[in-house]
Amino acid sequence: MKALLFLIILGLSTPICAQFLRKDFSDPDLSGWQGDLEKFAVIDGQLQLSDPDPGSSNRAYLSIPAMTGTEETTIWETWIRLDFAPSGSNYALVYLSASGADLTSNVSGYYLRIGGISGSEDAIELYRQDGNASELLLSATAGAVGSEPVLARIQVTRSETGLWQLAVDYDGNENYQIEGEVTDNTYPVGHFFGYVCVYSATRSEAFHFDDLLVDPLVEDLLPPELIGAFPLDRQTVEVRFSEIVSDDTALNTANFSLSGGLGNPASVERSAEDPTILLLSWIQNFANQTNYTLTVMGVADTNGNIAGEQTSEFFYLELSPPEPGDLIITEFMADPSPPRALPNAEYIELFNASDKVLQLEGVGISTGSTPRRLPDYPLYPNTYVAICDHDDSAELAAFGPTLSIESFPALTNGGDQVSLTDQDNGILQELSYDLSWYRDSEKADGGWSLELIETTQPADCPGNWIASEAPAGGTPGLENSVNGRPLETDGPVLLSAYAESDTEILLRFDEALDPVTANDPMTYAINGGVGISDAFLQPGRREILLMLDAPLQTGSIYEISAGAGLTDCLGNSSTSPVVRRVGLAQSAAPGDVVINELLFFPEVGGEDFIELYNRSDKTINLRDWFINNRQADGSDRNESIDGDLLIFPGEYVVITESAQDILDRYTVNFPERLLENDLPTMSDEGQLTIRNEAFIVIDSFAYTADLHSPLLAEERGVSLERVDTEAPTNSPGNWHSAAGSAGFATPTYENSQYLPVRPSTGNIISLANKRFSPDGDGFEDLLLLQVAADRPGYLATIQVFDANGRLVRRLLRNELLPVEAVYKWDGTHADGHKARIGIYVIWVELVNPDGTVERWQESCVLAGMLGN
Repeated sequence: MKALLFLIILGLSTPICAQFLRKDFSDPDLSGWQGDLEKFAVIDGQLQLSDPDPGSSNRAYLSIPAMTGTEETTIWETWIRLDFAPSGSNYALVYLSASGADLTSNVSGYYLRIGGISGSEDAIELYRQDGNASELLLSATAGAVGSEPVLARIQVTRSETGLWQLAVDYDGNENYQIEGEVTDNTYPVGHFFGYVCVYSATRSEAFHFDDLLVDPLVEDLLPPELIGAFPLDRQTVEVRFSEIVSDDTALNTANFSLSGGLGNPASVERSAEDPTILLLSWIQNFANQTNYTLTVMGVADTNGNIAGEQTSEFFYLELSPPEPGDLIITEFMADPSPPRALPNAEYIELFNASDKVLQLEGVGISTGSTPRRLPDYPLYPNTYVAICDHDDSAELAAFGPTLSIESFPALTNGGDQVSLTDQDNGILQELSYDLSWYRDSEKADGGWSLELIETTQPADCPGNWIASEAPAGGTPGLENSVNGRPLETDGPVLLSAYAESDTEILLRFDEALDPVTANDPMTYAINGGVGISDAFLQPGRREILLMLDAPLQTGSIYEISAGAGLTDCLGNSSTSPVVRRVGLAQSAAPGDVVINELLFFPEVGGEDFIELYNRSDKTINLRDWFINNRQADGSDRNESIDGDLLIFPGEYVVITESAQDILDRYTVNFPERLLENDLPTMSDEGQLTIRNEAFIVIDSFAYTADLHSPLLAEERGVSLERVDTEAPTNSPGNWHSAAGSAGFATPTYENSQYLPVRPSTGNIISLANKRFSPDGDGFEDLLLLQVAADRPGYLATIQVFDANGRLVRRLLRNELLPVEAVYKWDGTHADGHKARIGIYVIWVELVNPDGTVERWQESCVLAGMLGN
């Protein structure tokens, strides 16, 4: 080893004793070096890695004291050869300036990395190390050190102002080419130089170093500089200095004082990983979200240079992982199209409902698939942030605080379950939304977000949600537009009851229930000598499973009630008990249930519906029934009924894809009899067929728009109603347009055109009513002609004449009669014009199967208001 050359530099404002370090390894003695000495050797005038017993993955280092500063330009030079192509497990580090001797610990300073990226990207890179983190400052030519062998002579210079310059000769000579420059003056003083080898077992002798130069070395006559104070937890601060502080001044608690009334620390320790770092601890906790000032007085370095008073400010922010109830979903945009003023983007808004600063990093958002994890983000108390996909973040950020993630989980327009999970996949919040949460069918069609009304009320309660009222369609990252809106105060309503077995009954309610009251069996009552032993709230909180202490009897109908003490998830109580019927379901035979009303041409934006009527004495469950519609073009559409729905004797049920739409447009006397279910497409003509769970045809109706009254000005939104539930479904006169006085449809209750056919007078064809007024008021709007033949084969002609004997309408012309049927006259001429008020004659000609002919006539009155 060559001797150190000492220079005395005079005339500086601060006296410095300068020298340089040069090593050409002509001497095999490694005195002065420290670290893994047993793994290195000087061979043929070069420092070489020589690990006698390598493992599969290894790291070895050597370091040597080499104090550097910024009083003048510093030069580092070294020669390096690697007998391999670098990889992620085989590369070299050259520490130019390190705060500690152990280069494998969390030191501070600067180092070069030679390779270890990938062949085409491998480069010589300059990094700054900040304890356990490193930042890339400068990268030389990509791929220049990517192939075997790696050979380079490197020169690094740093100016007094912190300007770093990297130069390399890839032939190992001294023809340096400048690779780049960067300015960084974070650590002006360094204490050690060294080499680090990262290697596998096969590379344990493949690292070579030579011609080390560090110029100049300095004897520091400057006092230690306070670099900064950084809180580690609620009682500990890490204090960093530019150099090692002497033990007698570093460990003296009187040399440190913290603002905010905390004063001197209770203890001071030196960091085991970096001797330039001190750890100060107080007994009192730091106040969260508070600025502090640390004052340091009288500390000295190991050379006795004493510093004056120095200060460093820090902001204490304690980040807490969210616990259940801390982080809640307050808004989500499931269907952004068509957009209003917001971007066409889905998002979820989160709100910090706690008094803590929440760390969102690691929080997962899921709609059934693998949770998407959020990045590092502090969410302060009572603040919001919108979560969206990376591709939408730039546009959405213009409206409020936004945090983006890769592959944002898709939100289903019609409803979905959204889950928030912590880093360990523990549930923070779950909610299952559907279109009813909007409480506005138009906004549910898209472009509007769902917003939470009150953050202090349960966030998974449907009654606490409603469509946004913001003109933009939503308020991502901001306070919700509906904040402070009065919450609904209605208690839960029992919609239906279904016997799962003879000892189990499932109750379905219109909203989510409070578990405490819902799970109390005393809340419910049933007649017929049956008691309730237990009650269990089901997932989704809208259903209760009751356990009975005695079995239900087939053929019996029971009444079950939910008491006034039952509350919803907002705490609203039922004002009075609600009673529903329940019984054991029986199989339906053909004709037990009939199609009773049909809306196939709804208003614009409206929904179709099918009404069924139970004309049997059975309790029938519609689950797994099939609805088929064969349209005029021959196409078949099928849907099955998914949910349990009991239809009792003499009761109506309506099947539609949107119960809310039907409620919004028509009078619905029994909302609990609305069943939301997919329907087959229905045009203005088709063959609608209902089959039970065994695929047996229960009823079938060949409908057409021609069955509507010709007096209708508009058929949109007008249902076809069955006139008589006992008459054949496809009798030509058994269907008519719903009355305008009833709102053009009567879902869930008796049809406005219902007119049971009276017993026959003895004729094969007779009038069911002799007076009618086709004014659309739902009372005797039709003249019905009942057919009750004693055998098939009759041919009939039926004509309508006015009082003057003029033909008004021909209803039948020599047509074959069914044994049982109903025909109608709606009070119009053949051209569709309304006939005048007055007396009319119904003329019938009947050809018997034996060829004999009968003729007779009956009079009727077409009534109405004069002038109509």
